[in-house]
Amino acid sequence: MKRLLLVLLLLPLMLVAQQSSSLQEENTRLKNRIDSLEKRMDEKFYTRVPNTDFDRTLQDMVDKQVGNYISGKIALTSTVIGLISFLLGFLAKYFFSESTRKQIDNSVSDLSRKVREDNLESKEKLDVLLSEQKDFINSSTKLFDERIKDIGLRLDNFRSILDNQIQQFNSTITKRIVDFEGTTLTRIKQFEEILNKNTSDLFTAIQSQENSRNSFEKTITSRLDTKFSETLDFLWADVISAMIDRAAAKKYEGDDLINSFEKLLQTELNVSKGLKIQIIDTLMRCYYSSNNEKEKYEKMVQLIQNYENKYDLLPQTYVNAAIAHTNIFEKYGTPELKETSLSNCDKAIKKEPSYGEPYALKLEIFMIDLFRMRDDQHKSAVRKEIQDFLFLINSIESPLLKGYFLERLITDGSVPYLQKYIKAINEDYAHELAPIYENVLQALYENYSIATDREKELMKDILTQGLNSNPNIDGVWEGETYQHSGVGIDLTGTTITLTLQSSSFELGLMNTHSAGLVYYLPHIQPYCINLLWADEKSKFQIVRGIYQIQNPDKILLCISDADQPRPAEFTSNAENGYSILLLNKVQKIDDQEV
Repeated sequence: MKRLLLVLLLLPLMLVAQQSSSLQEENTRLKNRIDSLEKRMDEKFYTRVPNTDFDRTLQDMVDKQVGNYISGKIALTSTVIGLISFLLGFLAKYFFSESTRKQIDNSVSDLSRKVREDNLESKEKLDVLLSEQKDFINSSTKLFDERIKDIGLRLDNFRSILDNQIQQFNSTITKRIVDFEGTTLTRIKQFEEILNKNTSDLFTAIQSQENSRNSFEKTITSRLDTKFSETLDFLWADVISAMIDRAAAKKYEGDDLINSFEKLLQTELNVSKGLKIQIIDTLMRCYYSSNNEKEKYEKMVQLIQNYENKYDLLPQTYVNAAIAHTNIFEKYGTPELKETSLSNCDKAIKKEPSYGEPYALKLEIFMIDLFRMRDDQHKSAVRKEIQDFLFLINSIESPLLKGYFLERLITDGSVPYLQKYIKAINEDYAHELAPIYENVLQALYENYSIATDREKELMKDILTQGLNSNPNIDGVWEGETYQHSGVGIDLTGTTITLTLQSSSFELGLMNTHSAGLVYYLPHIQPYCINLLWADEKSKFQIVRGIYQIQNPDKILLCISDADQPRPAEFTSNAENGYSILLLNKVQKIDDQEV
């Protein structure tokens, strides 16, 4: 028990000693913190604040921390003493008597007093320590302020030096910038010039390459287009040529041909102008051969109007256009239509002077105009115009032209609305037409071996026309009397025989024999006959004559010498050198085929 009491008595002393030791440790720790702060200040870990504010703030912080610390220690000590007193009292209540409790109370009182004294002493020491700490802090603060002031002076000097260096640097930098700007601008200008030149050169090179490429592409494209076009044109040319040949084989008849060539003209084809001109001409022929009388002439006129100014049309095309206008002129008789028809004929003649069809058309137009006139004076003028025109045709040496001329007249003789005009031409102008017929027949006969089918057909038509317009005198005829150049020839012991069969003849006269072609001129009185043959030297001879039928079995024949003009009347004398024969039919021949 005594030990326990001794422990309890010693416990406050131990606590006070421990507290004193704790205070010393705390002072040491505080000093270390101050040294650390100072060191940090030396190491520039500080913040610059006004001295007054810094002192006040620092004093407050120290007072607060010291007060808090002391208050805490005193409170802790009081708590411990109170706790010990409570324990002692509690223990004394149960374990000690009153005297003992009193002793304890005295001891406790003494101990409490001693503790208070110790506390007072500790407080005094603490105050001294705090005063020393304050002095130390003040001296540290003063030293810190001096250091701060020194640092400020150093900073001011450094700022001044830095400002001077900055000014110098700014001046140097400004000068360098100005120099750099000048140099840079100069270099930029030089660079721009170089860049512009390089750009220009590059653009020129690119443009040159582009031009070369475009030229190359254009050349290649042109070559490809040309090759493609040539190939396509070649194919189209073959197709169109085949269509034209097909139309000719069908004699240009059929609405399907008209439709095909109309579509062909409306199609944009890259073919030659010559081929397009042939297309137009073929379509014109198809219109002409059409059975649609109501529309075909209007279409022919429209066709020539559409393409006359675009292409150099064929003379045949203009002829067909003249045919269309002639048809309309025949219906309405306006002078404008007449002039248009004649103009188309003249265009065809201008393009091909040896082309005979437009001459025939012009003659037909003159005759239509003559039929429409009522004034005799104008009729006389037109008749003279016709005669002059036929004389012009006869004066042309080309048998080919005259052949086309006659062929057109013969063909149009079967056209209903033209029949009366063709008949009037053949009958009223038979004498003017006669030399034309003779010239064509002679040329056809002499070149029959090389004549075309068309020419042979024309020859047949001319011969047939003469046979149909003259009486049939086919048969075998013998001479009853013979007179030459006004002198009668004794036929005793001699026989004159003339055999006529259609368009051929055989003549035996005074120990001579001739055989060849006989041709009868149509619509002339007296009747005219021509005998054509080749002599022993293969020279072609023509004998022209006139004949008169005495009765069905007797004819009077007057002929000229070979290649001499035709007799105008049945006379024979030394001046004209004509021969007159009176012939009797001894044998009849009914064959009238050419």
